[in-house]
Amino acid sequence: MVLYRPLLPELVIKESKIDGMGLFTKVNIESGIDLGPSHIDTGVKEGNTIIRTPLGGFYNHSDTPNCERVVCNNECVYKNFQHWHLHTIKAIGAGEELTATYTLYDVSEHEEPYSTFNTDEGIE
Repeated sequence: MVLYRPLLPELVIKESKIDGMGLFTKVNIESGIDLGPSHIDTGVKEGNTIIRTPLGGFYNHSDTPNCERVVCNNECVYKNFQHWHLHTIKAIGAGEELTATYTLYDVSEHEEPYSTFNTDEGIE
């Protein structure tokens, strides 16, 4: 029986020096490797129509990325939806963070996308 795995076993989510949590590799990965689906466009006309998979939700932005999002063709699993896969564009060493350039929105317009929660307030 095949169990669902939100990430390849060679990848791990942990604290990032770039921002918050990031996506890291536990092994060396060659250039040109398809790491799997990162985003799926549901086709809904209103609201947030693009869903991030665990793979797409944890890579951080970089102006010098080691990965890129690639539009997938009809041979992929999600044939009825536009979707993207994350591909490596250079060799990545074990322990390195996977990064890509954000292209679904302008990063400079979203410096603080979520309100900050102060964990020290109200704690005794």
